[in-house]
Amino acid sequence: MTEFSEVRQTLGAAINRVMSHELNVYHYVPRSLIPPAAIVQPAPNSTIDYEQQYSSGLADWMFKVMIVVGEVDDEAAQDQVGKILTPNSPLIQAINDVTFSTSGWAKVQRGNVSQMNFGKALYTYAELTVRVTV
Repeated sequence: MTEFSEVRQTLGAAINRVMSHELNVYHYVPRSLIPPAAIVQPAPNSTIDYEQQYSSGLADWMFKVMIVVGEVDDEAAQDQVGKILTPNSPLIQAINDVTFSTSGWAKVQRGNVSQMNFGKALYTYAELTVRVTV
């Protein structure tokens, strides 16, 4: 059985492979961050679904990948997250192509654009919902 820490580290490594020169990649939820950044975090209230395990020995994990853009300009920030969310973008392909030490797969299911206050700044971010079955 693949453990929680391996799932998030594997997702973080996939992001790092395609965006290491652009982002600070956190495969955990940091107490503070330096944008631009990618954060791999468990989905709140629905991190793991054990139902899959009963029929196949696998479980479904749900993660959120936040890509916090460091652009101050609103339009440039939204353009940048739009490129990240585009179907078959390098980031989405990298996540969909991850391999685990045991059998399993990852699939980006949804994406959205939002904003968050961090300190005194307002940042635009892309959020991907990723289902991992391992």
